Amino acid sequence: MEREIPDLVILDVMMPQVDGYETIGMIKNNPAFAKAKVIFLSAKSKAADIEKGLKLGADEYFTKPFSVKKLITAVDHLIRA
Repeated sequence: MEREIPDLVILDVMMPQVDGYETIGMIKNNPAFAKAKVIFLSAKSKAADIEKGLKLGADEYFTKPFSVKKLITAVDHLIRA
């Protein structure tokens, strides 16, 4: 991850070993990656889960199932921002 600096990262909240919440913390606390935009994808659809993801720095939070068209639109918007 240290070799390439992404403009945007798409993360699932529920991942093995290190979850998306911990991963976004690593991204946002690393000066080299802090400006990367983050989109969360998750089956966790409660308001508290969405709020937590956004408070941690996610730019978008999509609940599964989600519209691929809306995801592509969000990616395009965030990359151009």
